[in-house]
Amino acid sequence: MSSLLTDVVAWYELDDANDSHTNGYDLTTENGTVAYVAGKIGNAIDVSGASDFISLAVAMGHDLVMGDNSFSVDLWVYFNTGAIGVSQEILGLDNSDWKITKASNDHVRFHVNGSLIAEVATAVSAETWYNVRADWNKTAEEQVLEVVGLGSVDTEDRTGQTPDDAATTFFIGQVDGLVDNVIIRKGSIFSSGERAILNNSGNGLSYASATAIAGRSKLGLGLKVGLR
Repeated sequence: MSSLLTDVVAWYELDDANDSHTNGYDLTTENGTVAYVAGKIGNAIDVSGASDFISLAVAMGHDLVMGDNSFSVDLWVYFNTGAIGVSQEILGLDNSDWKITKASNDHVRFHVNGSLIAEVATAVSAETWYNVRADWNKTAEEQVLEVVGLGSVDTEDRTGQTPDDAATTFFIGQVDGLVDNVIIRKGSIFSSGERAILNNSGNGLSYASATAIAGRSKLGLGLKVGLR
């Protein structure tokens, strides 16, 4: 039975800049003004625009550089009023090998190799928490983006395409708002059932709860939603 933490390479709860998962990919560089305030689960990173973010330099082949692999990203984001109508970064690789942004039309976007873009068709609003889910499915050769609650999913055919593998910088921030609970899986994508558990009926799921669920899964006791 697959564990909820299978292939997870980083889990940023954003109570601080540390990676809660076993790899310890802490975001050691702080740029501009970064604060940690009450978020979706515990604290979240609070930033005010392009100059404010936390980051980590990553080499070619690093777990946060995807190369020829399936991968999933799951996160929560909250846009301040100043973000509406303005293009915003949210997180990803600085060279755009993969990145999640918001366009000036307020549609969330998932970029791979810069020019491969999945975009949800419904605009986000200010002062609302959104659960954003992005998948690069190597097996199905698809790029998928969903913003839970908007009823909007974009699936793009990426036959023959592969994410690049180059040294760059991974960042979280550069948005006018809050980002919380960033989970990155490399080598496989989250199933719909796992996504439901991570969403936890709109409450989000803490790393401690995910660890407990993964432990029960290994014991064959099944998965349970409703933990915080």
